[in-house]
Amino acid sequence: MKRIPAPQPVPGPQRIPTPITTLRDLPHTAGWENCFALTFDDGPVEPWTEDLLDVLKSFDAPATFFVLGSRAAERPALVARMLDQGCTVAIHGWDHPHLPDLSPEERRAQIERTRELLERLSGRDCRYVRPPYGDVTDEVMAELEDAGLTPVFWSVHAWDWERPGAARIASDVNEGLEDGAVVLLHDGGGDRSQTVQAVRTVLEEAVRRGLRPVALPYV
Repeated sequence: MKRIPAPQPVPGPQRIPTPITTLRDLPHTAGWENCFALTFDDGPVEPWTEDLLDVLKSFDAPATFFVLGSRAAERPALVARMLDQGCTVAIHGWDHPHLPDLSPEERRAQIERTRELLERLSGRDCRYVRPPYGDVTDEVMAELEDAGLTPVFWSVHAWDWERPGAARIASDVNEGLEDGAVVLLHDGGGDRSQTVQAVRTVLEEAVRRGLRPVALPYV
């Protein structure tokens, strides 16, 4: 498995290494076998979120979207489409800050503002959160858990935000594609056409391996 660690965090409060998350680490996934989770950060953004949803629909594959509240507020129809396709919407913050560099009050506002929006749009209790950049401290982790949230990181990072080519992205994902894998990809933050192409290849490979894509369960 290649390059799981997140990019080096910026100087500031004492960071901890970005945790690795698999499906086995999350609540309500016990007993899932031959499953993996595709997760997408930084959207929703046109046209990439729409294109990814088209690919997911063609494979009848749900996914989890860690959305930015500022973008979801402008594109409620895309959030609705995610939900219609059986996807889960989760919290990535309002506008993608390094959480450790904010005050506790600012962090709470980032998370709660996004959570309230997503719960209003989805009618569901949104408890999953992925801190931007995977950048956390012990204090941040404790605050999230005290708020009743479940931090979700990843076990496979294809570095698609660098746009190394669709074939490279798919190869890096497929190298770590296994039962319980949580795959980090992006539907925002720039041109994601390579990611869209790579996801099709990954899902084709998953079919060959007998792996089933799942969305993180609402509880």
